[in-house]
Amino acid sequence: MKLEDDYTEIAVSESPDELVIDGQFSGYAPVTPEAAAPLLTYFSDVRERFFNALLEIDLTLQSYGHALDALQPRVNEKLGLAWIRRSDRYNGARYPVVVRWLMRKFGDKHQWFYTALPAKDMPRRVKRSGPFAKGSEMTRLSVRRIAELMERRQKLLAHLADLRRAVSALEDQVTVMQAEREILAKRLPEMPYYQGNAVNKSNRDE
Repeated sequence: MKLEDDYTEIAVSESPDELVIDGQFSGYAPVTPEAAAPLLTYFSDVRERFFNALLEIDLTLQSYGHALDALQPRVNEKLGLAWIRRSDRYNGARYPVVVRWLMRKFGDKHQWFYTALPAKDMPRRVKRSGPFAKGSEMTRLSVRRIAELMERRQKLLAHLADLRRAVSALEDQVTVMQAEREILAKRLPEMPYYQGNAVNKSNRDE
């Protein structure tokens, strides 16, 4: 049997410490569009599921942002959800932050501005007295849930950042791997069992 023929290979060892390998053997690396199709389909599926999960989180955060607006009076120090962006963070993509809205006088005008709040102990930052008292409990629960969703969102994006770093690290080795392939291609004819192509043949049928 030739290695380039597809077959199911099961390697069984007498030693219980050795791994049993069970799988379809093709003999070729997935370096053509046809051979790489399963991996490309896998990547496409993961990408779609990733963004769908992120979309569900963001839509839910947006709903809680609307709830914060409806639970608190439009006065100084109310909490809210804002979407901001930074050029050095995920290519400038927007991300959510809980903010405290403040009214300040500038000259003869009053203007709203916000200050971003840290995620830690966010429910304790809810105002509970005066005009905030009526919706304070629901506001506290909403803020707690927002913090949970933001943490889950950040963990999801962290996986993407890890993947990007891993790919970048591998790209730094491209020239090294190219040089390795050139050396192997030159030395292949000198190898003891070279038979004229890159796919070795099995001795099983000899």
